[in-house]
Amino acid sequence: MKKLLRGLYHGFLRLLQSVKTFLNCLRSGIGYDSSWVVKGKPVLRVAGRPRLRYLNLRGRLSIGKKFLCFNKFDSNSIGLIQPCFFHIVNKDKSIRIGDNVGISGSTLCAADDIVIGSNVLIGSGCLISTTDSHPVHWEARRLEAGPAACAPVVIEDDVFIGARCIILYSKGSYNRAGGRYRGRVCCYQVYSAKGCGGRQSRQGD
Repeated sequence: MKKLLRGLYHGFLRLLQSVKTFLNCLRSGIGYDSSWVVKGKPVLRVAGRPRLRYLNLRGRLSIGKKFLCFNKFDSNSIGLIQPCFFHIVNKDKSIRIGDNVGISGSTLCAADDIVIGSNVLIGSGCLISTTDSHPVHWEARRLEAGPAACAPVVIEDDVFIGARCIILYSKGSYNRAGGRYRGRVCCYQVYSAKGCGGRQSRQGD
């Protein structure tokens, strides 16, 4: 009898989470799939599109199966400082997320394309940005000489990005400093921000 009641209880919890996921997806406009778990409401902003029209993004936000999206403060073991924020800055750019990806309270800012592979975990408070947001050189900022530079960011399969990491675009080779990573994030890697230096672990380490 206890086993039956326990099964009914856990089944009810799964059903309740499915309903919450559907409502959170509907409210935010990120799309919906029955294999997703979305705790709390993520935030979506798309350039040139009123909020009420986010439901037809035409591929600008594409998310695979078994997506985990944590947005409530207590939905992560170390707590979240923000909900997930998906910002598509330019109309012709996109965010594409593969299967079995988990994201906890992080920002994805796509002035250029962001591509995330499958089996990727992104920890609490991470920033993935394809733009500097402002020109880096002070003269360019003072003269307002055009938009900030931007380039795509690619995160390959089976990557774990630890809490508070910053992933930036790169038009050249891969570099890292102080937990900030640029360019392509290679598969089977762990990336973290630890103290004032970053750490990169290879598969099996």
